[in-house]
Amino acid sequence: MAMIDDTHYLAVHDELSHEPGARISVVEVIADQNVVVTPVSPAEWEHEDGRSNDLEGVCSIPERDGEFLLVEAGHYDGSFGRMFHVKVDIAKIPYQLEVLYTFELPEFDPKGRLDPAGDEIEGIACAARSDGSTLVILGERGGSSVYAAGLLRWLVIDLDAPGDLRFSAAGIAGKTVDAPGSWSDPASNRDISALHLDSENNLWAAASEDLGDSGPFKSIVYQVAVVMADDPDPVQIVDSFSVSHTVDGFKIEALAAPTTQAEGSVLAIGTEDEAFGGVWRTLK
Repeated sequence: MAMIDDTHYLAVHDELSHEPGARISVVEVIADQNVVVTPVSPAEWEHEDGRSNDLEGVCSIPERDGEFLLVEAGHYDGSFGRMFHVKVDIAKIPYQLEVLYTFELPEFDPKGRLDPAGDEIEGIACAARSDGSTLVILGERGGSSVYAAGLLRWLVIDLDAPGDLRFSAAGIAGKTVDAPGSWSDPASNRDISALHLDSENNLWAAASEDLGDSGPFKSIVYQVAVVMADDPDPVQIVDSFSVSHTVDGFKIEALAAPTTQAEGSVLAIGTEDEAFGGVWRTLK
């Protein structure tokens, strides 16, 4: 989930390619009322693999009003593993969304039909660089046989000359992240289930666990890094992790900037509570 303006967010849904249902929605926040969720879809996905498969993250692109990057969890059987550059216009009814470009990410760890382990990207964050390019941070969730811990990778893209994904060796290798707090099974919790970069360049993460489709669920929010987009080492992990918020009973999979519609809020969250659907909330 990422903020469009003070009362609207762009949210992605993890429907698989063969499943019906919304892939992208606009969430409207109205003071003292329930949120309004409106599905929005591009007329054309502009890629041979067709509509999205397992969208897991969205970030707003700095200095490009209404433009966002959406990322899939990863490759599957030689397909998908894409990052979509989109533009949304909420001034028109119905809302308009256009795919401007589709990036094909590398397959960091192979994922085939017989081996479900592999890339599981769960979060994305974007930061502006002084040369006009964009730093993109990808959060691998962890808790699998391939990635026991979470992992932050990064790359640089030039949206005026798309198609060029600039990964450094350090960006591909990434930095591992073990979420703080106590977990029922530290080997299987998701160390990164969402990312959000705030206006002070602090990178926040959610971590979560679920013991089944009916729960119980547990989530925390913590600061994971400071981002210095022009630095050779742009993702600087904080010295020690501490829990900023504990949200028991819910599985957070989205973090975003707060809204003035909820006075005193510092973050907005979205949950994916399996059999129970999800909720939108703010945190103090």
